[in-house]
Amino acid sequence: MKKLLAPFLATLLLLVLPAAEATPRKGTVRAVEVTTLTREKAFLFVRTTLPQAARGARQTFRGEATAWGVPVPVKLPVSVAVQPSGDGWDAVFLVELDLAPVPKGVVEMGSPVSVPVTLKGTLSGEAGTAATVDAAGALRPGTADLVARRELADAFVRFAGARLSGIGLAETKGEARIAVYNPFRFDVALRGVKYELWSEGNAVARGSRQGLLVRPGRENEIVLPLTVSNAAALSTAAKALVSGGTLSGQLRGELVLKLGTGDVKIPLAAAGAVEVLR
Repeated sequence: MKKLLAPFLATLLLLVLPAAEATPRKGTVRAVEVTTLTREKAFLFVRTTLPQAARGARQTFRGEATAWGVPVPVKLPVSVAVQPSGDGWDAVFLVELDLAPVPKGVVEMGSPVSVPVTLKGTLSGEAGTAATVDAAGALRPGTADLVARRELADAFVRFAGARLSGIGLAETKGEARIAVYNPFRFDVALRGVKYELWSEGNAVARGSRQGLLVRPGRENEIVLPLTVSNAAALSTAAKALVSGGTLSGQLRGELVLKLGTGDVKIPLAAAGAVEVLR
């Protein structure tokens, strides 16, 4: 009797209970490319693979984007280019991001190892069609996951010139100045700056500074002490005295930005004038 009752009850449960819904498939954020960066805005291509989309090659997205679990101020609606791929869809979100309202949590929660990002909301397409977006990814800095050209940082760091003095005497001194623009509404902490001053193919001087605070919403001038490095550098500086006291130079190095769980190195490479005094 028990052998007959078990399959009967199983059949009855299948008829009475609603069918369990399959776990909905989620999308993947594959990569982010920074195409343009100004002091006010960042423009990004966010490349995703989605299990469903609305109708049409051009769609719009409304919803929320996060980085490190913190909502970021994406301008809505977002234009999205969509095309079929395999059993899903390739969707590229053309994101415009205002920098000033970026929350401090992005820096406090940030990591140099991985950038977890999410997109949640709705795609709208032709003829009133719509599809839910729920996509996530963990992007790795320094790989094709995150693409940003080195020169994009030029809008935020400016070489404001350098001065060398005491050429030919017992002690040669110097300083360089950089102007660092902070686009956010909160202080940004720099772990430090390492730098070299180059001219005519030679490293003329070098130095470092530690523990700097960059004030919000403005350009901050930072003075960098210089140590003249060698005899070749002194020779280069001495030539400048003969030819009018000015060299064309380049400041090279890196700024180390302090994040919540580590540090990020931002390259420094900017050209400017070097004044040489006796």
